[in-house]
Amino acid sequence: MTSILLTRRAMLSGGAFVGLGALLAACGQQANNEGAATASAAPSETASASAVASESASASVSTTPKPVVTRGYSGGSKAPDGEYRKADAYGIAQNVPLPKAKPQQYPETFAGLREMMTDWVRARNYGIQTGDMQYVWPSMLDTYEKDIKFLKDIEGLYQRGG
Repeated sequence: MTSILLTRRAMLSGGAFVGLGALLAACGQQANNEGAATASAAPSETASASAVASESASASVSTTPKPVVTRGYSGGSKAPDGEYRKADAYGIAQNVPLPKAKPQQYPETFAGLREMMTDWVRARNYGIQTGDMQYVWPSMLDTYEKDIKFLKDIEGLYQRGG
């Protein structure tokens, strides 16, 4: 008779519970780190937050609230650490890697085709993420009517603030 502690089912269940516990502990640690980063904000952020608090405390006539910059928030943040932040409801993408400024002369090989397509996709994605289409227009032909309309719609969306 085998011990119930050494069966395959018991070992797998125990391993799953240990893994789940480690995952939850890591998530809890990440939440603690983010909370500590928010609590110990950079001096410029703290200064702007205290300036906003003092303005609201005084009898100020202005009804427009001043934005408060908080670390980890992509809307009003300038992405202080230089990391990429995707676009969200509060603002455009930040620190998006720039594509090549001008189309190049690519060799007529499969590797050249792959490099050209990679550059075009990077320029197009940059334009979609930031609304800045200057890098994708040199690569476009006038015959790509649907794609041109799509990119102009995206560009207009950013110009309207959406």
